[in-house]
Amino acid sequence: MYDDISEEDDLFERVTSIMAADQNCMPLVRTFIADDAAFAALLDELRIPDEYGNTAAVSLVENPRYVAATVESLTAEVIRDHEGRPLFSEVLVADERCLSDPSFPLLALNLLQDAEHQQFRIAASELSAFYANMSIGNMDFDEWAREAGDDGVFRGFRGDDGVPVGRDRRAAPPACPDAGCSAPFVSTPLEPLRVAVEWTGEQD
Repeated sequence: MYDDISEEDDLFERVTSIMAADQNCMPLVRTFIADDAAFAALLDELRIPDEYGNTAAVSLVENPRYVAATVESLTAEVIRDHEGRPLFSEVLVADERCLSDPSFPLLALNLLQDAEHQQFRIAASELSAFYANMSIGNMDFDEWAREAGDDGVFRGFRGDDGVPVGRDRRAAPPACPDAGCSAPFVSTPLEPLRVAVEWTGEQD
């Protein structure tokens, strides 16, 4: 099971320990191995790009020693630097609850000790937005955790009607005229540049 990597899985780095994961990625640890089909379906969900064409960068951590691992044992494995800061701020877990739910609510663990929330669950469809904002420091863990529903799962930030606006409800941004650009584009006409030059009568 752990050595069977198809070409479809090239999108994901696969490693056998959390600390072997790429530090530009979020480690995703599989702790439930009884349903390979569900895990494959989770990966298919993670391959679906968001409205900006992006997917989350994750390192898949698969090793029999992580089966049924506890939150405490997973977080304790992450090495900290000389100032006590973890080398990974977040770790994702694909546990039994995640793989038993069609929305694949991944368990997100916060390794920063000064945060209000240490964990919440996030639907796999929202992981690309979570990764994008966390990787650039645009938002913090607590902002996402506070938006989780009564079941503890984040399914999108709530709209004016109080209903989470998930990936499937968000409109795609306008296409950019430049090839390869998928960010929203606003065209604003520019006024001609007028420069007033005052002649002093002096010449160089």
